[in-house]
Amino acid sequence: MDIGIGSYVGAAGDKLDKRKLLSARLGVMFPPGFEPPAGPLNCQSLRQWPLLQDESDTSIMSALERSHPELWQQVASKITVTNLDMQFCLIRAGVGACVLSALAASHPSARDLPYRLFESAELQRDVHVFTRRGVPLSPAAFTFLQVLDETLPAIDFHPGVTLAA
Repeated sequence: MDIGIGSYVGAAGDKLDKRKLLSARLGVMFPPGFEPPAGPLNCQSLRQWPLLQDESDTSIMSALERSHPELWQQVASKITVTNLDMQFCLIRAGVGACVLSALAASHPSARDLPYRLFESAELQRDVHVFTRRGVPLSPAAFTFLQVLDETLPAIDFHPGVTLAA
């Protein structure tokens, strides 16, 4: 592998270089027709709804665990769903709400679903480009990164996404 794109969760830090691409705040995506609660949205307000959740080793679950370690013990019900497309399908079917990043909420198949950011801007995930430390990029990888840097600013992201400088 020449390049990886994702969130850093603490592994292989001595073997990889990373460059931040963007930050995406966390929020909640609700089923269609659901009226999101009035007022600020926080983790305590999630207790009353059935929630879809990621596997425990994802960047979203890590951010929630750091800020609200008790959350998953207090929610009404929880269903683990590891695929973003499946999360969208279950949300659309009314099975539950889901904590997602504003990057996921930017996905074209989710733009019509109600989405609210958490009031805390600290609840976010950062997305990085990873390369192997000390290994020069192949010409194809170098070109890919150039295209990525040129293309990202033109994408219509949800307002909770901030591109790195």
